[in-house]
Amino acid sequence: MLAVKTEIRTHLDTLTKRWGELIEPAQFEVRCLEQDSKFPTWAFFTPGQIDEAVDYVETQNSAKNNCYVTVNPIRIQRVGKASSSADVMAAFFAFADADDERGMNNIRSFAGPQPSMTVKTGSTPHLRGHAYWELDEPVYNLQAWTDLQKAILRSLKTDQAIHNPDRIMRIGGTVAWPDEKKRQRGYIPEVSQIKTTFQSDRDPVQFERMYQVFRAAEAPITGALDIDLGNFPLDRERARIQALSGSEWNLAVFTLVGSYVRQGLTDAEIQSLTAPLTLPGYTVEDTAAEVWDMIRRTRAKFEAPEQPQPLTPVEASALPPLQFKAWQQKDLTLIPSPTFVYSDFYALGYTSLTVAPPKVGKSMLALAEAIDIATGQGILTGYTREPLRVLYYNAEDDQDVLDARVSALLTHYQIEQENIVGNLYAVSGISHDDFWLIGGVEGIINETLFAQLETFITTNKIDVVIFDPLQDLSRSPETNEIFRAIGQRLRLMATTTQTALHLVHHTRKIQQGVTASIDDARGGSALRGTSRFNRILISMSEDEGVKAGIENHRFYFRIADAESNLAPPSASVNQWFEKVSVITPSGQSVGAVTKWQWPDAFDGISKQDASDVRNAIAAMAANPPSNSVQAATWAGYTIAETLNIDPTDEASKQRIKEMLNYWIKTDVLAIDERTDARQGRTKKVVIAGPNNPLTN
Repeated sequence: MLAVKTEIRTHLDTLTKRWGELIEPAQFEVRCLEQDSKFPTWAFFTPGQIDEAVDYVETQNSAKNNCYVTVNPIRIQRVGKASSSADVMAAFFAFADADDERGMNNIRSFAGPQPSMTVKTGSTPHLRGHAYWELDEPVYNLQAWTDLQKAILRSLKTDQAIHNPDRIMRIGGTVAWPDEKKRQRGYIPEVSQIKTTFQSDRDPVQFERMYQVFRAAEAPITGALDIDLGNFPLDRERARIQALSGSEWNLAVFTLVGSYVRQGLTDAEIQSLTAPLTLPGYTVEDTAAEVWDMIRRTRAKFEAPEQPQPLTPVEASALPPLQFKAWQQKDLTLIPSPTFVYSDFYALGYTSLTVAPPKVGKSMLALAEAIDIATGQGILTGYTREPLRVLYYNAEDDQDVLDARVSALLTHYQIEQENIVGNLYAVSGISHDDFWLIGGVEGIINETLFAQLETFITTNKIDVVIFDPLQDLSRSPETNEIFRAIGQRLRLMATTTQTALHLVHHTRKIQQGVTASIDDARGGSALRGTSRFNRILISMSEDEGVKAGIENHRFYFRIADAESNLAPPSASVNQWFEKVSVITPSGQSVGAVTKWQWPDAFDGISKQDASDVRNAIAAMAANPPSNSVQAATWAGYTIAETLNIDPTDEASKQRIKEMLNYWIKTDVLAIDERTDARQGRTKKVVIAGPNNPLTN
């Protein structure tokens, strides 16, 4: 019995797909326990190491080890060797473990929000499984999340231990190896089955709604204040103790304020309840100021703003009129168009956006374009123009790495270093901890940095600015609202300084086998809408590599049109690039990008060759070849024989298809229908067409 790797990947991808919304990187722990042992082994992986994690799980599970994974993201800098609740950053899921028939029946008959993922962990001696509810926003208040978990298990009568933030759960697709005690009770080895697709869509659920559905009846806090606190899901007493101990005071008080706001208390009541939480060294006024801000932020999140009443006719008449003007006669030739400074993508006064999954080659391409702009030599575009000044800011790689990449590009394209002196600013952001464009949960624009940037751009006469990658310049959650705000501010800077501002950006995690689109960018259409020009980079697939006749498809990628990324790989909308290794003057092997052309099916094919194919088909007029590539008499085999091409080679076969289709389109060959007496139906065959290539 073997594990199913595709289901293991689906499980890990589903858990980690939204971790980009976190402010800092995260990892997950895979913990494996031998079938009849109490001594686990464990390993940690980041979302970018899913392939390694899947291989690790498969290896461990094949050795009859039960494999589990932490559901919640773990900090990179954890406390101990294995993860603990103190290492958990947030929660994206609530979940339940039904290890008996009662729990399974309760989950299946539950009338509330339906699970977005289920894992069937076994069916002998009875049905068992896990249910996961995806939350619409990450929950940072893990005590509130724990209370929710307890409410779920009490309501559904599922495993009472499933409430700690660092909880591990069995990985879907792995074999559940029962220990001796379970074997004696009738358990057998079974493959866990994961399900993420259902007959109807199951959207992420609001945390507050989950609380309302799985509400636990707990005793309210009592005190001298005559304020009706009602029933509540949060352990307010625990939060009060945490605040008074000085341990994470802000988090504890914010938790209380949020609870009080949802309870419907007034601002004054909340202030009365939180004033006693003032710590030594602070005044009640200090506490009140902090609490006022917390109340404001909480009410903005949970309360809809009051809609203003329509103005009276008198009030409306006092307003200044809108200055909208009707169309007037004008010289249409004088309407300005964007001033492109490079390709048809970089334009003065506008922002542009490149989106790609990790490891495609977006940073390599961005730096190559920066050097092409700085030199004006057209190494990628094929045409020269005036050199411009470029600021390329890379927030991921250190300065030595950037310098090596510049060296590789100069070496590969035989560019003298003097051509970029004074024009290229290749800057690493590794040492610039204070270089962030937006910060905080609410998304506060760093106007100080923007002022510095605008001064630098103006003083140094910068024409093009490239930020790579955008998400590393943010200290805020990766929400649509955050990216819309930063996109709008960057657009304003581009307009104000009249620079071409280019943003390099990651996609969210894409399900394996699915081609990314421009709307898969982190921030979705919000960021896309603030950019004038958008494009997406797509890696060459293994199938495309076979068709192109290359050895390693991973070295190739294309710029796909933002609106038609599903165009055939040979289509003109696609610009292809190859990642090559260059030996730099310092002896390093460093990657660089170069233009690559999809193989032309007609390379080396002459008019005489086309005529020879036409004549060969004409000679078969009594028994013409089939148009179907599945047929043993396919016309492509005649083309292959005539032109001495191997039709068993997949790339050559693809080439033959393109030639056949083109010659039919241009009437060198033609399609006809003949009756197949044996099968009793008509079939399409290929005959010689009216167009003789040697005479037309």
